[in-house]
Amino acid sequence: MKYLLFTIAILISGAVFSQNENEKLAAHYFAEKEYQKAADVYQGLVKKEIGSFYLYDNYLICLFELKDFKTAEKLVKKKMKTFPKLFSYKVDEGYIQEKKGEQNKADNIYKNLIKDIAPEEERIGDLAKAFEKRFKNDYALKAYERGRKVLEDRGAFTMEIATLYLQLNQMDKVFDEYLYLLEENEGYLKEIKSQVSSFSTSNDFALLQNKLVERISKNSSSLALNDLLMWTFIQQKNWESAFIQTRAIDKRLKEDGERMLDMAEIYKSNYEYKWASKAYKYIVEKGEKSYFYEDAKVGLLDNRFRQMVQEGYLPEEELNALEKDFIEYIGDNIYTPRSISIQRKLAKLYAYYKKDTKSAIEILEKTTSITSINQRVKAEAKLELADIYLISGDVWEPALLYSQVEKDFVEEALGQEAKFKNARLAYFRGEFEWAQTQLEVLKAATTQLISNNAIQLSLFIQDNMGMDSTEQPMILYSQAELLIFQNNFEEAEQELEAISILFPNHTLEDEILFALGKMSEKQRKWEEAIAYYSKVVENHSQDILADNALFRIGDIYQFKLKNSAKANEYYEKLILDYNSSMFVVEARKRYRSIKNMSKEERFIKGIE
Repeated sequence: MKYLLFTIAILISGAVFSQNENEKLAAHYFAEKEYQKAADVYQGLVKKEIGSFYLYDNYLICLFELKDFKTAEKLVKKKMKTFPKLFSYKVDEGYIQEKKGEQNKADNIYKNLIKDIAPEEERIGDLAKAFEKRFKNDYALKAYERGRKVLEDRGAFTMEIATLYLQLNQMDKVFDEYLYLLEENEGYLKEIKSQVSSFSTSNDFALLQNKLVERISKNSSSLALNDLLMWTFIQQKNWESAFIQTRAIDKRLKEDGERMLDMAEIYKSNYEYKWASKAYKYIVEKGEKSYFYEDAKVGLLDNRFRQMVQEGYLPEEELNALEKDFIEYIGDNIYTPRSISIQRKLAKLYAYYKKDTKSAIEILEKTTSITSINQRVKAEAKLELADIYLISGDVWEPALLYSQVEKDFVEEALGQEAKFKNARLAYFRGEFEWAQTQLEVLKAATTQLISNNAIQLSLFIQDNMGMDSTEQPMILYSQAELLIFQNNFEEAEQELEAISILFPNHTLEDEILFALGKMSEKQRKWEEAIAYYSKVVENHSQDILADNALFRIGDIYQFKLKNSAKANEYYEKLILDYNSSMFVVEARKRYRSIKNMSKEERFIKGIE
């Protein structure tokens, strides 16, 4: 018996092998457009694999190419008899007539299929999909529309119909379907947003907005319609309309500012500080009775601070006003989590914008001594304190603080950041080998930013060490970088000049230009910084700092010189010429943000 079973197994495996070989042979003929040879092989395969749509479709295509419609008709009729419930073959009966040039006969077959459809949702869907398979989207739509009538359900197949209208580029009807569905079931809001964002152009958004305004005028209480309208304004960067719509929803639904608080965060993430300020002030003006009053107050202070950081400065009187407001808030909310956040910002304001490291250190030392403070927040404050100690000229206290955070948060992002700062400190001190050892470990850091920074510094040390018999050029350069970090620009420039004089044509030439650019930025000499960065791009396009320099130029034009058109020139060059750069993702985001401005905004900002 076991020998018989073995023999049967051998025969079966041989048949399967033969079948696979024939499929490969047919596919080869098909790919080479040898349709007669392919059809001869597929004919046998289709008889054996009667349920295979793949084999059937390829065989049918071969018959069409050979104009053998008689065989095609026999094939389809046999399939219809074998699988009487499958609409694919019934639609193909008409499809063959089309291929023969008998359009009227084809249309009659299609129309009868639609007319005779049973009131069963699944069957209706199957028929429509059979039409779609043969790219008969107009008949697929008629099948769905007929299905709605026999089911007596206007809302049936809404997403399917919308997708078909989209393929036919009938955007007016696409949005009619979406909005009907949304009015019937607000739970579809997220899905509709996802769909719309995947295909809509500015014209499509304008059409959708008009339809939403019309429907809201008849159904003003619909939260979903109002929310979708607000969302379309955000997608188009129409910040004023987004603010007005958010405010209207807040008042209508008595949300107490919650949605407006979210809107303020969206403004900030898009660098729209003016509108973020308006959003926070709207909540603050509600008074302390608002649940979100304190969040808005802190948000307003944070927004002013972020604007200062992004734009590089605040006018003296605004800087003093922000300092005063920080101090006042801390005094009114001492030792609260929000107060600690503001204390840290005040310390940065002193250290980086008022050049008062003593006051900054005092604030952060008090902050890190609070026993009840969250340990992660304390660690973050320690890193900030260490940086400010370094600015003040102390290179030993920072090492201690960095090490404490690294030890307390081993394998976490915060610990890796501390480890990187310690490696950078070693680099500043000229301890290149030890720095390299730490950077090698950090290349595998869990956070992309730390990993990229580690790779960049490691590559820099590797590229510029061992080129000479002395480490002196690297020592001078690392000291210059420390001096720039400490805002000692005159001394830093002297160190950089010394490298150029003592070691002409050294590989550090592009790094020197980039360092001079950073120094110019810190001194708000924007045009000078652009000139230095441009030399990096022009003279050292293949070196590791070229993409960095392009991004810095774009950033200066966008946020410091307020010239978005020029900024986009550099973002575009970065995206096209350095597509593997770590800056590409942010550059593309900024590029699209500028491109998506309304025509009026582009005109005002000088893009048109």
